[in-house]
Amino acid sequence: MKLLKSTIPKLSIFHIFRSSTKRLLNLDELEIDRLQYSHDVYRTIFDGNFSSPVTECLQKGAKVLDFRCGPGTWACEMSSDFKNSIFYGVESISCFPLQKPLNVEFIKSKTLNDKIPFENNFFDFIFVHSAILWYSSSQWKEIIIPELIRILKPGGYLEIMEAEIKLYGEGPETPILTKHIEKFRASLRSHKVNPYLVLELPKILNSTNQVKDIQKDIRKCPVGVWDYKLGNWGAELVISLILRTLITKKSIRKKDYEDIAKKMMIEVNKVESYFCKHRIWAKKVG
Repeated sequence: MKLLKSTIPKLSIFHIFRSSTKRLLNLDELEIDRLQYSHDVYRTIFDGNFSSPVTECLQKGAKVLDFRCGPGTWACEMSSDFKNSIFYGVESISCFPLQKPLNVEFIKSKTLNDKIPFENNFFDFIFVHSAILWYSSSQWKEIIIPELIRILKPGGYLEIMEAEIKLYGEGPETPILTKHIEKFRASLRSHKVNPYLVLELPKILNSTNQVKDIQKDIRKCPVGVWDYKLGNWGAELVISLILRTLITKKSIRKKDYEDIAKKMMIEVNKVESYFCKHRIWAKKVG
């Protein structure tokens, strides 16, 4: 499997740091770089930018939301593929490209923990990705999922792409990896973030009684150079996320990053590690 690199050039961004951000890992330049190349990895393993049956709708012209869009890579690439549609990216801080396609609109909103700033039944398609670090389990259930459904048109699709925070091969054979990913999960739980929330999403969606035809697709993302095509990218995604979060939480020292990362890379190659990425989509009733 060859990495499908984005057709959109690497984005030049204007970044405003907010120390009050609720996300465990701040959206600094390193994190934005990680989000940009994660787009290429996930597009590759799923063989496309979305899984919902919305291609015909997008070709005709639709309103699409990229929720918690980060640097807007997904919205910009989709806008090139579907020029008749309008793409909105919403984020709580300014980390958007300085130049954007004409059919893309970026919105900074401070209300994303309570309310998504769009009217009822506005979007034909909503895509959510890499948002697990933003919200607690109760926020997902009581605020975010209901809000996403509120702004989705009847007959429209909501799609969520998130990972299980678990690596294959955790255990006695990988003591350094296991130690640090357990610290990472403990950090998530201290913020009431559920590392396995993605496993509960179909049940949460179903409990709203507002969506139907809930589907899911689970793909393995290799971690380590044992998979010479994608594994190095997967390892960069995982190891940088874990260690940079632990540095932010002062659980490890910044100067130890490279040494720990090298040891983790040896271990993931030894067990041919991977993690599972999920896409879950559903259609709004009505």
